[in-house]
Amino acid sequence: MELRAGATAATSARTDLRADAVVVGAGLGGLLAGVRLARQGRSVVVLERADRPGGRFTAAPMRGAEVSTGALHLIPNGPDGALGRLLRELGVPVRIRPADVFCSVWEDGRHRVCRRGRDVLRLLPPTERRAAPRLAASLLLAHRGSSAEWLLRAVGPEARAYRLWRAFSEFALSLPLDRVTVSEMRRVTLRTIREGLPGVPLGGCRGVITGLVEMLQSHGGRVVLEMEATRISTCRDGSGRAFGRPRVTGVEARHRRTGALLRVTAPLVVSDVGPAATLHLCGLEEDAGSAPRLSTSDPDAGTATGLKIQLLSRTSLVPHRSVMLCLGTERVAGIVQPSNADPRLAPPGRHLVMSHQVLGLETVAQARAAGLRDLRRIFGSALDGAEILASAGFRGPWPVNRAAQGADVLEPPPIAGLHWVGDAHKPGGHIMVEGVAESVRRLRL
Repeated sequence: MELRAGATAATSARTDLRADAVVVGAGLGGLLAGVRLARQGRSVVVLERADRPGGRFTAAPMRGAEVSTGALHLIPNGPDGALGRLLRELGVPVRIRPADVFCSVWEDGRHRVCRRGRDVLRLLPPTERRAAPRLAASLLLAHRGSSAEWLLRAVGPEARAYRLWRAFSEFALSLPLDRVTVSEMRRVTLRTIREGLPGVPLGGCRGVITGLVEMLQSHGGRVVLEMEATRISTCRDGSGRAFGRPRVTGVEARHRRTGALLRVTAPLVVSDVGPAATLHLCGLEEDAGSAPRLSTSDPDAGTATGLKIQLLSRTSLVPHRSVMLCLGTERVAGIVQPSNADPRLAPPGRHLVMSHQVLGLETVAQARAAGLRDLRRIFGSALDGAEILASAGFRGPWPVNRAAQGADVLEPPPIAGLHWVGDAHKPGGHIMVEGVAESVRRLRL
């Protein structure tokens, strides 16, 4: 087995290890949990099915740029959000450069920068501006229905406020407004006001993952790459009784290329692979009544979808370190230029630009074509000096997107010694990786 990023290889057909804890999945949540455990003095083994750690929160070099695997090199609430705080608590040396403006808005060929939050009000027509206090009060009082239903009642579909909320939802949450409950939108909004605007970690997503792996190693932890968990082994509490709560005893795994087996015996297992996969590894199925209750009462909540187009531009297309929200476009909801915060994310003299849009029923190719039309409409001839580095869409449940925003599993697993973190376990009001970090912070280990 190859050793990468501190990975440990098995050296025989089956290797047996003992540890204090096993982490299944080396995504952001798994690594955060592994570092937290290792800093408590526990021996930790992290198993990862891919050939590199980080999951959807890392990047790969391409033509001198850091092409992300999922995230936009952004931490939604910057240095004062859940992820920024947890990284500091764990001593991971990652600096997050905060946004320098609140946001900017492109609409009908005009690009306007909002340096402060109240500047957004100036974008609204006088009638909507006067109604803004009433809209804010309505958001605080609303409890049922989708954000789309709430806004349609409050301002109507043609209002600029409606278009602004829609762009924010599609960019930040990867969900159309009708798939976000108004209560979850309220929590997200209040948390953003309280904790702050997006920030870019220096070194991008990969800088965060590298810092976590190095911190894990420095405390004696190990990451085994290309090692897919095949079973979370359990036993019953008590002296062989057929009843009693099951308890984890370790994890069995198989190397994806060589087939070599690994068994790690441990009294504690943390899973970063989602509730359905975790229960399956334990020999349980959700339809057998073993799945915990979802935190949302909305059974129709949809999971996120998205398409990201990454460009390498000769000219700067976004003049700040925040998000450009796009109104009146065919598909694109927002654009960022993370190399403004860290020029090392692009080769010298170039700029890394990323757009994001939700995926509808169209194919990825159709969505990509629509996104490129939007980018041409927004940037015009300035786009002539740009090349497409990558475009990738996601709809399915792996390796993220296991629950819609606000529909996460917050109850503990039905097995003693088993914990879960990451996507699908995010407390309400936390955007994407902020929720992943908060799920780790709330672990009772």
